[in-house]
Amino acid sequence: MIAAMRSPRALLKAAEDPPTVEVEGRAVPVAVRINPRARRLTLRMAPGAAPDGGDGVALTLPPGVDLAEGLAFVERSRGWIAARLDRLPAAVPFADGAQIPILGDAHLIKHADWSRRPAWAEHGILWVGGAAEHLPRRVTDHLIATARREIAARARAKAERLPDLLDGGDPSARHVAEARRSSLGDLFDRTFGGPAAREIREEALRSVSAPRPLGRITLRDTRSRWGSCSHRGDLNFSWRLVFAPLPVLDYVVAHEVAHLAHLDHSPAFWRLCDALSEEPGWTKAWLRRHGQALLRYGARP
Repeated sequence: MIAAMRSPRALLKAAEDPPTVEVEGRAVPVAVRINPRARRLTLRMAPGAAPDGGDGVALTLPPGVDLAEGLAFVERSRGWIAARLDRLPAAVPFADGAQIPILGDAHLIKHADWSRRPAWAEHGILWVGGAAEHLPRRVTDHLIATARREIAARARAKAERLPDLLDGGDPSARHVAEARRSSLGDLFDRTFGGPAAREIREEALRSVSAPRPLGRITLRDTRSRWGSCSHRGDLNFSWRLVFAPLPVLDYVVAHEVAHLAHLDHSPAFWRLCDALSEEPGWTKAWLRRHGQALLRYGARP
């Protein structure tokens, strides 16, 4: 199955019989997609992307390159795949007796077959009720709900701080910004006009306008980024941030909320991101160093 720019997880779930590559006696599924902007074949790891939670690889084809050529490239890359599989942190399945971090605190998963409660945490134990076969799903549901509460509360609180941080606490600065916005809009209308200039006009106005209002907050099992912010102000986060220490989760939330004011990574953006973060000094580096391990919780060993 070939699709344009869908995630490896989505591709492998949709494919009835995805191609595989044999690596040291193990069949590794291959997610194949076309990128219209790609100029060469590329291959990257897709940890935990297979439907059963196993590890796969993602093959990107440029336009005009057929599947056979791409799969031959994958075959030639078996040594590279094997080396990277060996470097992946150990998988930690959601099972009775497994230990996982929740917002930085270690928790032991214990099956509570005497209870009908889905899952609850107390004193370093994540209790999971019901039948044993439902334990992985109930652990996942509990972690997503925990991440949603923590992320949403922090995103709303930080978004409320944006106006004061942007104008330095001076309410008159907001009126100045709106006046500049109006003047710049009039200038664009007189100079360019027409629908062709609408996108350029709106991008320019954003540089002098108030931050976008906070939109929807969505959690997904994203693998390539921890968060994102749309032009509409919608924020998307990986629920796997629940495994990170709280200051790291807070940094990612601050990063995306700062994009409500600056959709770039300009010096002004980084100053605002630091102002919104609890502990900006080390959290970004921690995520680069340990982020891969967050993807291994719940994965098949």
